[in-house]
Amino acid sequence: MPQESPVCFAIDWAPQPGVDFACPVCRTAGPKRFVLAVPSQLPPHPSLRLYACDACGSLSFPDVPVPSYASAPGPATASQAAIKFYLEQGAAPDVMVEPLFWLDRQTIHRYAEVGCGFGFGLDFAREALGWSVQGYDPSPAAEAGRELLDLPITPDYLGPATLQDVSPFDLILASEVIEHISDPHAFLTALAPAITPSGWLILTTPNAAGVHPAATPGTLLPLLTPGYHLVLFNAASLTRLLDEHGFTQHYLRATATTLTIVASRQPFAANPEAVLDRDLYRSYLQRRLAILDPDLPLAHGLAGRLFKEQVNAGQYRQALETFSHLVASIGQRYGLDLDDPVQVRATISTPQDFYRFANQVPMNLCGLAYRRGFLALHHEQQADRAQRYFNLGEVAGAALCQALRGIGADDGETEHLVELCRLGALEAAVAAQDVPAVSAWLSQATAEPALVSWQVRAHSYIARCFSDRVLAGDHALADLLITALPATTPTDLPEHLERDTGRFLLARGLHALNRQGDAAGALAWLAAAREQLQARVAGGDVVARELLPTLLTAQLYAQASAAPAESLVNTLARQAEAQRSAQEQRAINAEVFQRLVHAGAYREAEQLEPLVLHPLAASPTELTAPLAFTLGILALNLKADHTAAHGWFLRATQLSPIGTDLALLASQLAHRTSANLPPPDVMSAPNSSPPVS
Repeated sequence: MPQESPVCFAIDWAPQPGVDFACPVCRTAGPKRFVLAVPSQLPPHPSLRLYACDACGSLSFPDVPVPSYASAPGPATASQAAIKFYLEQGAAPDVMVEPLFWLDRQTIHRYAEVGCGFGFGLDFAREALGWSVQGYDPSPAAEAGRELLDLPITPDYLGPATLQDVSPFDLILASEVIEHISDPHAFLTALAPAITPSGWLILTTPNAAGVHPAATPGTLLPLLTPGYHLVLFNAASLTRLLDEHGFTQHYLRATATTLTIVASRQPFAANPEAVLDRDLYRSYLQRRLAILDPDLPLAHGLAGRLFKEQVNAGQYRQALETFSHLVASIGQRYGLDLDDPVQVRATISTPQDFYRFANQVPMNLCGLAYRRGFLALHHEQQADRAQRYFNLGEVAGAALCQALRGIGADDGETEHLVELCRLGALEAAVAAQDVPAVSAWLSQATAEPALVSWQVRAHSYIARCFSDRVLAGDHALADLLITALPATTPTDLPEHLERDTGRFLLARGLHALNRQGDAAGALAWLAAAREQLQARVAGGDVVARELLPTLLTAQLYAQASAAPAESLVNTLARQAEAQRSAQEQRAINAEVFQRLVHAGAYREAEQLEPLVLHPLAASPTELTAPLAFTLGILALNLKADHTAAHGWFLRATQLSPIGTDLALLASQLAHRTSANLPPPDVMSAPNSSPPVS
């Protein structure tokens, strides 16, 4: 069957004149302000104009006919592909049912959903909560749910005819429904008799506040869904509508894209901060999967959601078991081997239409690949394998978003997952110390135009990877990563670093000290890091507490070069505190001593020398070649003691690997001091100061 030519669903924000009509929410007549124009998802895709009511804050598409939901437009394959997308990726059952946890579930026995779609919420309420349930929806998706989940769904709209001889319900949920209604007042008038006097109504609907030019396509197109969505509410217009129909008691939660409100005609207690019981949700998914044909798209969708839940909960062993079942069933249905991400990636071509894409791969492939890459990187420590999965996820997600946009739709979660895959690929390349891959990633990220939101996330990830590499002592990769970050100072940091600020400041200080040789600059970074980390420690942050010893040691080392007197005082103070093991403190003393000598701070080094020499008498094996060389420099340059200096230079020669710069220089100085010859102008050993990490 020939496919319809692709339509460009670009959104036009260019100003246009307003239009007079009565607002469907507040009924205010008069001119309404133009917001945007966008093609309808329904053939022949006329341009639809969205207008704002400044009296109540709602948005609406006037004069758009209400589409029929009893049958999907286009051929049967279109409806099947749309349902397949919904089952595998588009539906968010956890988000649907979370508002049910705002209420005392023990008081609810009869539950209904209007516009229930496939019926995920009904099925959870029946199987996990034990409620008696009823759905109302005439769509093909509801028909599929009635068949696959054996749900009691009436294939009709809610109204007097369908409510005849039906007892009122304790709770009715209309999730993502009211925006499809041209007359929301008539909708609430029909709903009211179906709810007990003390019962509740839960509505979820797109948040009109999310409609703005800075929104991404993955966010904006689902909000608008042109041709299907007729009225968009903000918080004020939604509560105003409910108040007019007697639902004056309500709790509302708003996100950037969604409004969720629980309302009743009588006072009630609710907790809009309550969240879904994830253990109960995982148990529900497992029970459902146990009785489903594993090769069905429904099973792939539920298994993908279980896989997501297990990864998010840190149940990595169970997650890998779930993934192995998906490997088998997806291999059976599509002939793809998910254990070979390179092979799967080679099968995905772009551009392609939505219906062909639906037949080639599972629609949740991007999420499966991202989470499998996460496990490879963080659980199995297989960075190379993780890179291959992240690359697959990015390609699969981009192909799905492109296919969806060809029919005027999009998926915000997939759009977000594509970004996570791109960021994961960087993290994996850094972990694998794959310098060419990191360089290629950074070049692409800085060369292509990007949204501000992506740049912020990218910089946050780069900063995190930079901190990881510095703290691991991998300064070569850190050098590369820092070139992609905006120039900053300790007092002028990007806000996006959030809780990683102290860690990043510490990494910058260590990098300045160990890589750039800038002790003064390091002190500025480290002072800012100390302030941040100590604030975190006061708040109970365990990671910050673990970083503080590294920071304090780094400050001592930087002070040895930039502020010798201060370094001496602080080192002696820490010696007296005895908070570290004796071996750790001896190592710190020796390092500060060497840095003081290298900085020419001989008087300060002389005061610290006894703390270095005394342990060596008891444990001579702790003497290193750089330390012996430094003791020789102090004996020679401060005390002019050629005999002592000769001994130390001789020990440095013996301890150094043959042929190294340090061995050659120590040998030369040993010879000169033995003959009482004037030494060359040497203040420090070559490459003798180990980095702090």
